[in-house]
Amino acid sequence: MSLVKSDYLVLVEKIRKTLVAGRARAEEAVDKERTRTYWEIGRDIHHYSLHGRDRAKYGENLLETLSDDLELSKTLVYDTLSFYRAFPIFHARGKLPWTCGRLLLRIKDKKQRLSLANKVLRKKWKTRQ
Repeated sequence: MSLVKSDYLVLVEKIRKTLVAGRARAEEAVDKERTRTYWEIGRDIHHYSLHGRDRAKYGENLLETLSDDLELSKTLVYDTLSFYRAFPIFHARGKLPWTCGRLLLRIKDKKQRLSLANKVLRKKWKTRQ
């Protein structure tokens, strides 16, 4: 009976490890898609504003109007645009986690921000790190 219980405990531990690994992969996939989605939104806003479309209608209120119409926070809409402008290279591969990228936007010095972003990518840091 102890052999059966021992085998069962091994099974339980193996399943726990599988669950942890699977959840981590799922979280990473969601964050990659979030990064890509928000980068694409920022790109679209950037290109729209470059062409001056509806400038007379919306003027400086483009981000506020988008925020209201899309039911997104003004901060999020602003951050998507800032993220696209700050990280035109890191975005597409989806390797820079959105939460890290958002924090890096606070660093005004472009070289320092890009250096830290490269470190995040190299060391595969998460937001807490």
